[in-house]
Amino acid sequence: MKYQKIGSIKYRHRFNFLFLCLSIIILSGCAQNKPDPRIDFLQSKTGVLEKRIVELENQTRINSLKQTNELEAYKKEISAKLSNARKSQRFFIKELDQLKNDIQTITAENEKTLQKTHINQLKLKSVDKKIGDLIISMDEIKSFFDDNLNISSGSKATETDEFEIFKKAHLLYKKRQLNNSQKLFKLYRQKAPNTEYTDDALYYTAYIHFLQKQYEQAILHFFELNKQYPESNWSNDAKYWLAISLERTEDLGGAKDIYVELEQLPPSNPIHHKAKRRLEELQTTN
Repeated sequence: MKYQKIGSIKYRHRFNFLFLCLSIIILSGCAQNKPDPRIDFLQSKTGVLEKRIVELENQTRINSLKQTNELEAYKKEISAKLSNARKSQRFFIKELDQLKNDIQTITAENEKTLQKTHINQLKLKSVDKKIGDLIISMDEIKSFFDDNLNISSGSKATETDEFEIFKKAHLLYKKRQLNNSQKLFKLYRQKAPNTEYTDDALYYTAYIHFLQKQYEQAILHFFELNKQYPESNWSNDAKYWLAISLERTEDLGGAKDIYVELEQLPPSNPIHHKAKRRLEELQTTN
């Protein structure tokens, strides 16, 4: 369109120039009062140029109008596309906001559920601890009365010289005369290596080592008890004190392995709860 306007201006300048020349010639002719053939020639050429200029101006207007219409149509098309894009954008923004709200709602509900679950777990843990404390207390009471039983009245009792050694050793143990008691338990094992009380004597020997903080000796005797008498009534107790002794000698891995094994015992067994607590404490501190 810019170039067409420039062309139109050029044509108009030419026309004005030709008109000026023609006027000069006509005036010159009038002054001489003589007809000049060149004037007719110039007039004919001027007419042709005028027609050409008019045609060009008309064509320019037509092209300008066409381009204007095309530009308007293009503007409308772009405007429609932008409008649709804005509608789509608003739709997606709305959907995104809804999705964010849903996520926040779900997250809040999950947090509430997790809090309730955590509270319930704490309650169950508290109940489990109370049950464990009760079972351990009952076991300690039982152990107290067992230590004060008259061994000779038991079903295992047989009145022999060797058994008298065992009874005396047990009596000294209850009085906490540990060194003398341990000597007699060892003597009993030498004189009666295969009796019903041999595993009892070995257990007390190992436990006295533990009470005297002789953990290496305690480990050897507890291990010997579990190896030689796996069906002994002292087996689980020996494993527990073996694990404690391993802890005291910094063998935490060995202690954990034993606690994991003892944790498989029924919950009614006090050692189950003792082992579980020791394992939890080791896992927390390490």
